[in-house]
Amino acid sequence: MNWPTLIAHRGASAIAPENTFAAFELVNKACTTWIECDVTLSKDNKAIIFHDKTLKRQFGINKKINQLTIAEISSLDAGLWFDKKFQDEPIPTLEKLLVWAKKNKISLNLEIKANGYRLKKLIEVLKELIIKIKFPLNQLLLSSFEIKALKYAKILLPAIKRGLLMHRWRRRWKFVCKNLEVSSVHCHYKLLNLERVKKIKHQGYQLYAYTINHEQLAEQLFTKGVDGVFSDRIDLFKASK
Repeated sequence: MNWPTLIAHRGASAIAPENTFAAFELVNKACTTWIECDVTLSKDNKAIIFHDKTLKRQFGINKKINQLTIAEISSLDAGLWFDKKFQDEPIPTLEKLLVWAKKNKISLNLEIKANGYRLKKLIEVLKELIIKIKFPLNQLLLSSFEIKALKYAKILLPAIKRGLLMHRWRRRWKFVCKNLEVSSVHCHYKLLNLERVKKIKHQGYQLYAYTINHEQLAEQLFTKGVDGVFSDRIDLFKASK
């Protein structure tokens, strides 16, 4: 795997609606070949790209995303909430994203967002799609806050690298990482003092910080020893592909 220094967080999500092809296409023209996006299941077990547990923030609908079928999800406008010029932008399916990413040689950090809903099934569907599309395994990184998600990924997709996400510091992070055989650790940047960075790097893991939308902050993190950052504002960076 060619480890990145910059990963587009939900695509170019500061300048286009997150987790849509509008945001992904901007990445394809920018300074990185890596996209982070969120994968979850519809009611009828179709893998889709969507972050939130509910539809409230973007659509004003008080329902969970996994209460809708793929047909219902396909009817939603995922662009209008962001800006009128993105009207009629659909919520992508994972299958379409994998086909597009393979064609454009884009690497994907897929964050597993099962929210406790049919977690094993989500990993099974992911595996089926990867095999069907013959997506290059060295262009994939699976990450999650959910230990069970990484556990199922280790069992069902052992050849794909895994990353542990931490929003709060785990005192037993070293044990968890070793047990799940992860290759990277992804932390909120506020967790990463110099001592913690050194400890993680000493164990041999790649270390990524989220979500960094200022070049100066990115430079400070790189100076500490962080390997890469997630950003909504990839337009501010001048990373090499």
